[in-house]
Amino acid sequence: KSVIRTRGKGESISVEPFTMLSLAISPEEVKSVDTAIQHELQQETMGGSTSKSVYIQAFPKILILHLKRFEYDKASGSGIKISKGI
Repeated sequence: KSVIRTRGKGESISVEPFTMLSLAISPEEVKSVDTAIQHELQQETMGGSTSKSVYIQAFPKILILHLKRFEYDKASGSGIKISKGI
């Protein structure tokens, strides 16, 4: 479930089924799949008075986890592999 809140305008709620979850592993605090999921579910400020929150109501029977193991390096203009045990 995705909830977008805008101060003074209420909230917009979207419920979508999913089978795949993309998880960023580059943040320092991410050390396991559990912490990667917690990081993904943190409230995101979208600018000004608008924020987005994502909630998982139930996991599907089969869940595909995509670990984002590469990030873009502006200095070199190429992708860098994140060598980190998860």
